[in-house]
Amino acid sequence: MGFCTKCSQKLAFNTYRLMKIKLILLLLILLTNSCSNAQKNKTFTSLKEALQNPKNVYHLSLNKKDILKRANTVASPIREDMFMDKLPESILKLTNLEKLDLGYNKLFIFPGELGNLSKLNSLSIFSNQLTTIPDAVGNLKRLTFLDLRLNQIRQMSSAIGQLSNLTRLSLSFNKLTSIPSSVGQLQQLDSLELGYNQLKTIPKSIGDLSELKGVWLNSNKLTTIPDGVFKLKKLKVLGLSHNKIKKLSNSVGDLKGLERLGLKNNQLTTLPESIGNLKHLKYLDLRNNSLTKLPKSVGDLKNLRELLISDNQLSQAEKQKIQELLPKCKIRF
Repeated sequence: MGFCTKCSQKLAFNTYRLMKIKLILLLLILLTNSCSNAQKNKTFTSLKEALQNPKNVYHLSLNKKDILKRANTVASPIREDMFMDKLPESILKLTNLEKLDLGYNKLFIFPGELGNLSKLNSLSIFSNQLTTIPDAVGNLKRLTFLDLRLNQIRQMSSAIGQLSNLTRLSLSFNKLTSIPSSVGQLQQLDSLELGYNQLKTIPKSIGDLSELKGVWLNSNKLTTIPDGVFKLKKLKVLGLSHNKIKKLSNSVGDLKGLERLGLKNNQLTTLPESIGNLKHLKYLDLRNNSLTKLPKSVGDLKNLRELLISDNQLSQAEKQKIQELLPKCKIRF
């Protein structure tokens, strides 16, 4: 009996020791992962510092916005050598780099050599001096996010269509007059920002972007909305303000999931009855057009919370009618 008791005690002690070892190992793993995640989430702001241990650099920001901010508040002159006009070759040593911010510099040439960084998935060259997007853009095949706003871009290579993992493409505030049809190959894209350019047309292939949820085309020179836009079944936001659009196609009613529609400052005189099919619409901006009335079907927009319709040609009787059709909507005449 005593022997069995001793065996039980020994077994219990061994079990306790084994559990203790497992717990220590688990804590070591958690600590290692925590350190690894902390390293991975760190954003380096100095290339010199990053190159001291290049394999542990995942995020690098060489954005010079802070220099410009300080110049506005401190009496310190801005020197040209504070800004990059060429990508340092040493960046290519950061072989694990995933996110790179080159905003507020003076880059003239798109750094296609970044394609050698096989893990790069986020690239911002916001507010530089780029004039073209060359074929080399096709090298950046892992990108999910590309921000090229506020440059001087006039031309874009069809190689943009090779970025098959891209989910957000931001090209607002440039000088684009056209978009290559290859943009329709970006099957993962859910956000396309093309506002404040000089676009007169959009390729029909935009209708192939089945995942697209937001399209911003405001402040261009569009006179019509390309039919491809009305094939975007997942679209929730459509920005078309500040263009020269004279007519809204009846196909707009096919955008059943649309929640926000901006048509401010165009040349619309009527809206189609199919506008009433937009059952999920919450926000509609029709300011500064030439509308004399709205179709009765606007009364079907039960989820509409805000209607902006000032600077049109609506009679007082028409305004009263609109209020009756949309009793729960905030209307600004």
